[in-house]
Amino acid sequence: MRKSLFAAGLVLLLAACTRPVTEYTRYVVPTMGSGFDGRCLPMAAVPFGMVELGPDNLTTGSGYHYDIDYLFGFCHTHKNGGGCTDFQDIKFMPVPGALYAAAQEDWPEIWSHFSHEEEYAEPGYYRVNLQDYGIQAELGATARCGVHRYTFPEGSQEQVLSIDLKFGSAHSCTIWP
Repeated sequence: MRKSLFAAGLVLLLAACTRPVTEYTRYVVPTMGSGFDGRCLPMAAVPFGMVELGPDNLTTGSGYHYDIDYLFGFCHTHKNGGGCTDFQDIKFMPVPGALYAAAQEDWPEIWSHFSHEEEYAEPGYYRVNLQDYGIQAELGATARCGVHRYTFPEGSQEQVLSIDLKFGSAHSCTIWP
């Protein structure tokens, strides 16, 4: 009797553990609010995470607007939905080696076109192709850190512009350089 009760309990426990789990992230629309004046952006972030990695094509608001077809970098600390940048900085920009020297002198002028057809975002992950350079940028986030991965064209000299800590602070609501 005890063995059959134990077996029945084990079967019920296994049945409870194997129920299908609803994947709520499938309902997330990462580009929602990134047009008009929504001040949101598609980015690699997780709930209550310490970083929000994403693309930048503006120096105000969230740093991104859906209607602009170029990017000039990827930042770690965005303020999603805010009315100002609030120190969105720590910017990186992958470029081919030929542009690297010029970019050291004139970084704000370095940018690349992109297409929304080659842009993908889901919670914790963002990917886009920088069309002018043939570089694929991927951003990932966990609760405490972010990771960049850049895939360069075959035979290209791989360079990433130095970290720009001043970017975004010029238009900040709380910090003025």
